[in-house]
Amino acid sequence: MSVVGNLSVVFYVTDLRHFEGIELDPDVPGPALSLALYLRRIVRSATASSSPGAHPTALACRRRPQRHRCPGHLRVELQGIPSCIEWGCPACGEGGRIDGWQGSRDDLSSLSRQVRGDESGRELVIAEELYPLLVEEESFDSRCARMVYTTTTGRGGVLLCGTDGEFGALSEVAMAWAQDEPSASRRRRWRQLVQSFEPRRRSWLDQRIDVMADELAALGLHAPRARLGAKIQNIVAEVAESLGISESSARRYLDDERLRQLAQEAALQLGQEQPGAVLLDLPRTIPLAVGFFGRVVSALAEAARIRVLNSDELGAQDALDLLSALGRILHEARSEHPGAIHLPQAALIRTGRFLEASAEVVTAGGDVGAGLPIGEVGALADALLADARSLRALVSEHGTSTAPTADS
Repeated sequence: MSVVGNLSVVFYVTDLRHFEGIELDPDVPGPALSLALYLRRIVRSATASSSPGAHPTALACRRRPQRHRCPGHLRVELQGIPSCIEWGCPACGEGGRIDGWQGSRDDLSSLSRQVRGDESGRELVIAEELYPLLVEEESFDSRCARMVYTTTTGRGGVLLCGTDGEFGALSEVAMAWAQDEPSASRRRRWRQLVQSFEPRRRSWLDQRIDVMADELAALGLHAPRARLGAKIQNIVAEVAESLGISESSARRYLDDERLRQLAQEAALQLGQEQPGAVLLDLPRTIPLAVGFFGRVVSALAEAARIRVLNSDELGAQDALDLLSALGRILHEARSEHPGAIHLPQAALIRTGRFLEASAEVVTAGGDVGAGLPIGEVGALADALLADARSLRALVSEHGTSTAPTADS
């Protein structure tokens, strides 16, 4: 056992050759077979990518701490000297090292070096619950295997990247299983996957999300579409249960006016952040030590880098806006407060929330860059959360329950 950040970490050292042919043994214990399949998928994800350093995957962590599924996704790294694969979950800390994978059927390194020709690339986001169907499928040819094992999470699901030919081959496999899968529930999920490959009209949920997102944007706020969608679906389910009707019928109670009201209620909950207000125009009432001020700037820069790596343009812009405001405030700081920089309360609250949200991206398996070792990913999330807690403590000590406005 070792410790990374505040997490107790289990570290496995395994040789893939020890699991060779394990699936052919009828007496093999179920947990041993599950571990072998888990390690094989890790090897495929590590060797399918040609990018150096540690990188995120869409492989869900297998652990269930306190009987709850771990929310993390694995990060993997193919190391040259010594030749091994390191893997880890940034959410719970479980990880390990795999040897003896070279030349096995799970070694996809030859595919990662192949040039795929002049075919144009495509991207497709599928629901996260459909991705296990792909990693459990063992009959993929080389056109599919590389695409399946170079996926990442984000943008509301699992992101598949490939050529038209690769998507065509994957679609053929999915259509075959949608017809021949013995299990009715799995056959239904294969059909959902087939539908994901086909262009479709915007759904009712997409249109409802647009209404809430537009209302929040008018108030100077941004919320991830996945979270807005989850909130809308929860409300529909609650209405259906309370009235004893189907969820399809319950949708008519969630019109544009009600959705705008929901967005406004959410904005009121964030009132202390004073959305839409210009930070430079607000009273500067919360003192920060110069050293901690520098740490906050560094944390924001790190959080901005995380948002850029995970294709969150709006999040990156939020971080840059905060950094710009902090820089202006530092430039305008007066000498009568030696050793401290005074900031608007809303700036601290906005920054704290942003750091917490960025820590969630990290612990969920988001991309943190190739330069960060797997064992330090948890420590990065812990540091962002610690800074957010310090900011909230300062607000609790020096702030007011209702933030002052620029006119007060």
